[in-house]
Amino acid sequence: MDGSKQYKSIAGIPGGIQSWYLWLPSGITLEASVSGKVLPASVRDQRPDVGFLPARYRRKLSVHSAISLHVAYHTSNAYCDAVPLSAVFASRHGEGTVTVSLFDEIAADEMLSPLSFSRSVHNTASGLHSIVSDNRAAQTALAAGEATAAMGILEASMQAQASQQAVMVIITDESLHETYEPEVSEVALPFGLGILLSPDGTLPDFCIDESPTIAAGLELAHYLSHHFPEQQVQEEGE
Repeated sequence: MDGSKQYKSIAGIPGGIQSWYLWLPSGITLEASVSGKVLPASVRDQRPDVGFLPARYRRKLSVHSAISLHVAYHTSNAYCDAVPLSAVFASRHGEGTVTVSLFDEIAADEMLSPLSFSRSVHNTASGLHSIVSDNRAAQTALAAGEATAAMGILEASMQAQASQQAVMVIITDESLHETYEPEVSEVALPFGLGILLSPDGTLPDFCIDESPTIAAGLELAHYLSHHFPEQQVQEEGE
């Protein structure tokens, strides 16, 4: 790690890595995503395939929700237990682009779109996942600023310990709308990381950059790629 940066150690969290899945825009490698370099503008609005969703849910699906549902779909495919799978959806910025579009409508003194309004909340993706997968297990949505990835892992771990069942954590963000870019230091890159946590064992220690230029979820994915390569779930055809 960069010796000039300050890192916060995350240690002693109970649980084990059953499997993990990563989505990045086409043409962007994990190594490039954690390099801290400015990436091509063409990656900003890329979205993954959501062909598994019924057409009525695909229409007007935001980039952030598309990423979240895509990652949840592939991560949960590795789950074979008969007990419904609980999930934690962790995102620092959530439906930022949808929210900005609503602000623009207010500024223009226009009528707010009911559909956009209903899909601007932070639990949009978790709610849609529950509906389309017919899953009535707990679906949690959280945000914790720069600590979002760590808090998502911690929440999923505590749920797994309490239930003694696997829990899925989905860590996602879309490229931050240009309105907010001056307020954060992270490189604009849409990404999604899904991890299936078991209640057994203790997670290895990992570190989170306290002043990130890279989303902590991407740093965590980089860590998993080196320490848990065999647990990575691949899309068919990869």
